[in-house]
Amino acid sequence: MTIHDAEKPADGRQECFLCALDPRHTCTVRQLEGRLRNAFERNINGEKFPTLVLDVGTEQVEVRLPHHYYHTLIKELRERGKAIYQVTVRLYHLPSPPDIVEYNGQIRQAYTANSYTLAVLEPDVVLNITDLNHAEYCPRQYLLHRLVPSTTSPAMIRGNLVHYCFKELLKEHDRGELMQGHDQ
Repeated sequence: MTIHDAEKPADGRQECFLCALDPRHTCTVRQLEGRLRNAFERNINGEKFPTLVLDVGTEQVEVRLPHHYYHTLIKELRERGKAIYQVTVRLYHLPSPPDIVEYNGQIRQAYTANSYTLAVLEPDVVLNITDLNHAEYCPRQYLLHRLVPSTTSPAMIRGNLVHYCFKELLKEHDRGELMQGHDQ
């Protein structure tokens, strides 16, 4: 697993694709990837933070995520127990430098994410929406397509991105943040 430091190109622009969306913050760490070791909610000064502990190869790091975005993810990970704790997690756009925290005698870095930070479970797995539709229509067809999977195509990748973006847009609309000017 690796930690990629954010480096600015010679012209001073930030290369992180999420920095273009977050006008107030540029990345301290553009991308962080590791194996999931723990998922829980940490209470800091009366505020709950969904927290992931990742093994990045050389050390374990802690990432505190925004509650309103990642509360459900942490809850679902906890329900699945230790079986899920070998999953690869990739985080994009960590805006602030890490704090150094001590936990059970071990010192580790603790990153605090913001609402533009993106956490992806098993980032190298691509879903084919058509195959999922086959499962709804006929489970036997779904199994057949899983045994002989369709190839990854640019249309499938575009479709996955569009579905994800549309889902995030609906979540923003459901909270009313688009109407209140939070989308800027």
